[in-house]
This record gives sequence, C-alpha cells and structure tokens, in this order.
Amino acid sequence: MDNDTQDNLPESQAPQYAPPATPPEPQYQAPSYDAPTYSPPESQYQTQTEQNAYTPSSSSDPQYQAPSYNDPLVVAPAPQYTPATQLQDVPGEIKGWNWGAFIMAIPWGIGNKVYFALLTLIPVIGWIFYIICGIYGNEWAWKAGNYTDIELFKKVQEPWDRAGKVSFFILLGIFALYFLALFLMIAFGAALFSTSRLF
Repeated sequence: MDNDTQDNLPESQAPQYAPPATPPEPQYQAPSYDAPTYSPPESQYQTQTEQNAYTPSSSSDPQYQAPSYNDPLVVAPAPQYTPATQLQDVPGEIKGWNWGAFIMAIPWGIGNKVYFALLTLIPVIGWIFYIICGIYGNEWAWKAGNYTDIELFKKVQEPWDRAGKVSFFILLGIFALYFLALFLMIAFGAALFSTSRLF
C-alpha cells in the first residue's frame, strides 16, 4: 500500500503508534553480612573447664574441711606494737659505767632521751644523780632509744664515752692544780708568818 492510499484511510483503520515498553527497574536488596560465630569443640571446652575447676573431696583429702556458713564470724584481734625492749631484757654486754652520762649528764640525757638526767640540776644533792646516771646510763639509753642491735648502740655511745673520759681527766687535772696551788699558798703563807716572828 502506497503513501496516498494510507493517507485516504479513515482514522479508525489507520495504524496506531505504540511506544516500546520499558523494562521494570530492578529493586535493590542490601546484602546481609552475618558475623561468623566460633564455637569451640565441646570436648576441648569441657577438658579446660575440668582442669581449672577444683572440687575438694573429703575422702581424697582428709585435712580439708568444708566451710560451714552457720559458724559465727571470728575476727582476729589487731596486732599490737610491742617495743623490742619489752620483748627481752637489757643485754648484759651494754651494762656498765657510762662516762658520758656521768660527766656530761645534761647534754647526754637530752641527746639520748633520758630526761632523768635533768635531776642533776637540783642543788646540793645533784651530784648524787651524776653517779646514778653513770651507773644506769647505758640501760636507760637502751630502753629510751628502742635499740635492737648491740653494735649500733655501742657506736652511738662510744663518742659520749670518749668525751666523758677526756672531760673527766681534764677536770681531774684542774682540781689537782687547784689543790696544789692552795697547798703552796698555805705553805708560803706559813713560811712568811714564821719568818716575820723571827724579826
């Protein structure tokens, strides 16, 4: 059929134009990421559990006693501090005369925390406490200082003892010179008195 014939056909018989059908759009589906789960073998898990678990048995361990929750709660007493000087007597090695406590009672007593030595300041009777400090000075210093080592105590008291001896001999020399001078003065005065009577 030519083009003139197609143009003369009625509209009902004319061919209709139909656009091509479009395919439906595919719907997007998000992929599922399931995390893998690890399950250890049942035999291995039971073996490790049995190794870590401890179940005491009264038959296999005769010394074990299962705790009883019906027993009253027992609280241990708090430890009390006891100085070493109360646990044992004063060692016999440190007993003896202390020259530092005898000659320098006041500075020695303050330095060793033996304040009994301050009684030497009492007039008239103070010299008695000097002698007492010389006799019991080591024992008082041991107790006041909470010593536990004898060698350490001796090292602490050695300078005091040495200074006391030096001071004692110095005082002894001073007293000796004093009495010597007094004796010479008396003797010289007596000689002058006897000479004056001759004339």
